[in-house]
Order: sequence, then structure tokens, then C-alpha cells
Amino acid sequence: MVHYQGRPRGVGGYDNLKGYFIQTPEHWNEWPLEKNAKLAYAHEDPIESDAALLDRAVAYAQQKYTGLYRDSTDKVPAALPYIVHPMDVMQRVANFGIEDTDMLVAALLHDLLEDTNTSASELGNQFGPRVQNFVECLTYNKSDGSKSEYMRNIAMFEIQALIIKLADRASNVESFRHGNPDYAGAYALKAIVIYDAVLGRREEILLHFGEHVCANATNLANELLNF
Repeated sequence: MVHYQGRPRGVGGYDNLKGYFIQTPEHWNEWPLEKNAKLAYAHEDPIESDAALLDRAVAYAQQKYTGLYRDSTDKVPAALPYIVHPMDVMQRVANFGIEDTDMLVAALLHDLLEDTNTSASELGNQFGPRVQNFVECLTYNKSDGSKSEYMRNIAMFEIQALIIKLADRASNVESFRHGNPDYAGAYALKAIVIYDAVLGRREEILLHFGEHVCANATNLANELLNF
């Protein structure tokens, strides 16, 4: 990650047909996530409504990622604001049909421990132990082993973390597909263990989330497996 000093990239907005995203802060309110998520998960909670929790999580992520941009490389030439990726991952989890707001928040915050000075305890204090647990599962710590070991561990973790990781990989593959199509395929294949785990745990996904989510997740896993 870098603090990008060049000219702003993109014009903002989200194209549902192309599935591509170039966001700037002034366009976030027009992005489908907030409307879609609030409509789908607007039932009242005794402590905090799901809509209010999502609003708070989005504001928290925006504050944490202010001024941070993803690296511009030969694989992804545009140095996009870093918030674009986690927002896209949350949208993808919502599009699966997931009705677990903690999962949506964890999808949004999945990179926070790696990319900022946020601590796991702060995350837990802000959003509860489930969100903290999911994000910790999804956090790669070099001291714990190689990236391949990290992938194998996620494949065996709670099913919620696995689903978020699938959406995370799909988001990155889509970014590479626009920046460097040849590398996108190679990058997709680096996560075969994740796709195999999703397909191998199909019955668990079905029992936990239902047929609609199961179909969406397994279809995506097959698509990435054959990218």
C-alpha cells in the first residue's frame, strides 16, 4: 500500500453490468451497497439496527483508509483508493444473499489488521467478538507461516470466513482482469485450496445459509477454478 501523490484516478460509481469499480468519496452515497444492504438487512436489533451498524462500519472503514491507495503496478496500473477493495468485497458477500450483518462488516474490515494500525481488540470493542474473530481468521501474519499455509488454514476455519475469502479472491481477480488479464488467471489459480474447500463444504454451506447462497458460492468457486 502507498500514499499515492499523483492525480486522482477514475470518475466514481459502480457498473453492475461490468462488475468494475472506480470510486471516489463523493460517489459513495450513489454506490448500490448502502441501498441494497439496508433494504435486505433492515430488521431492528434491540441494541443497534443492522442498517445503523453497516453505516457505522462504512464510516469507520472510510476513516481508517483515508489517504491510502493500493499499489500501482504492472498488474494493476491504476492506484485506486484502498477503500474500493473492501467495499467491493462486502458488496459481493451481500450479493451472495448473506443475511448475517456481522459477516458483511467483517468483509468490509477484512484487511484492516494487515493494512492499518488497528488492533484486534479495538475491532472487537467497536463491532463485537464475532466480527473480530472473522477478521482475525482472515488476517495473514507472516510469522505464522507461508501464504499457502494461511490459505489452507482459512479453508478449515469457520464457514463464514471461507465465504468472505472467496469474495475477497474474486474481487482481486476482477481487478487484475482489468489491469493484466494474463496475470488474473495465474492469480486465480493460487487459491485453488479455497475453491476446493467451498465445493467440498457444500453441504455445510447449504445447511448454514440455504440453497440460494450455496448455489451462488459454489458457482463462483467453479468459475474461479476454471478461470
